[in-house]
Amino acid sequence: MHIQPQVILDGEDVSRYFISCHCEMTGNSSKDPGKYDLVLANPGGRFMGSFAPKNLDTFEKEQLELLNQPEGVSVDYHLAPKKKVSLKITMRGQGCESGSRTITIFSGEIQKAEATETHLTIEGSCSEGGMTSKIRPKVWATGTSITQIVNDLLDDFGGIPESKRHIHPYKDTTDDMNPNLNKALDFDAALYEVSQWAQSIYFFDENDDFWFVPAINFRGFSDLNGKIMRGSNASNMVGHCNVVHVYGGTINDDGNIINERKTHWTIHATARAPDYDIKYHGLMEAPPVIVPDASQERCQEIANNLIEWYRQYQDVPTVKVSGVAPGLLSKVRYQPWNGSMPPVSCNGEEEIVMGNIEGLVTRRVVDISAENGFTCQLDVTTNLQNVIRPDGYDKLLSFYSLRRAAIDADEGIDENSKYPGVTFA
Repeated sequence: MHIQPQVILDGEDVSRYFISCHCEMTGNSSKDPGKYDLVLANPGGRFMGSFAPKNLDTFEKEQLELLNQPEGVSVDYHLAPKKKVSLKITMRGQGCESGSRTITIFSGEIQKAEATETHLTIEGSCSEGGMTSKIRPKVWATGTSITQIVNDLLDDFGGIPESKRHIHPYKDTTDDMNPNLNKALDFDAALYEVSQWAQSIYFFDENDDFWFVPAINFRGFSDLNGKIMRGSNASNMVGHCNVVHVYGGTINDDGNIINERKTHWTIHATARAPDYDIKYHGLMEAPPVIVPDASQERCQEIANNLIEWYRQYQDVPTVKVSGVAPGLLSKVRYQPWNGSMPPVSCNGEEEIVMGNIEGLVTRRVVDISAENGFTCQLDVTTNLQNVIRPDGYDKLLSFYSLRRAAIDADEGIDENSKYPGVTFA
């Protein structure tokens, strides 16, 4: 495929100077919320002096204006203005397809820029990095909506226009509390505390839009099959799982000629980790496994082997893809190892097929360069354990729960007795 970058630096198109980019984004506030490293060519020192901060005279003049405010008028914190930078990729001729499509990689503020004789290195972040450092203590009346509180905070911190705010909290009321922030908090500390009140999460997306939403707010769907790259992360493409379902089938012995056989039996085998594992991690079902013409014993053997194989991983599934970059909290689907089985559970004699993994993107790392092309590494959580999960979602533990419920209903199994201590919707 042909990749054409589009770099806009402080309103100017500097795409022809693009060399490489590294972008990290996450929907989990405990990690780097938005970090961009951009390298441009600097022929003839073109960018020398382009990122100088406010000069001393301007800075002193602003400080005098702040000090001369009348008594009782609040004083805001002023910082040097930040420059904006954004990167998009236009892709042409992917596979058998014709035409082009454009993918937004990031948009945000420049935090640090270093120009040498040959290169310009930019370290950037989402708008959060360009906001004021802290706010004064704030108190709201009981019953104030979370939406109003978040908007108040964004107004105080500054930097986010109304059109780029998407505030849809899971819990939008404070009727049960006296909402207040009693310290001068920075952006992350203030929004994190409010997100706990609202049982929601917050993050900036690739378009530098601010989102304050429930942890299962789906923002689109991407099918990653056919785009996955095999690499060092292939071993944990399914992450930690504690319940496995294997489906097989066998033909009853009612004749030696296959076309004359009249009965076909569906077989279901399952294996699960100890109860404490399910209680600690939540229900994390592996993608279903299909083994045509297999016996009950063989299906159970595969299930037992798989559950031990999955339990050795304690992280969320991680996949590396080429040519796509799904946004944070978007829904994705893929087949690990192109649908084949892990080596620990396959003897090579059966046509075993593995179903899709479905989950939400909680972290993405994009790399673009002439050496590696356009690649993206994704953390895909299947039970929301890698995001702030509100109490109201304790029953929503896995994307595979609907399949499991239908199967067990056919077999007359009660989920609440099957998994002691765990309650399902």
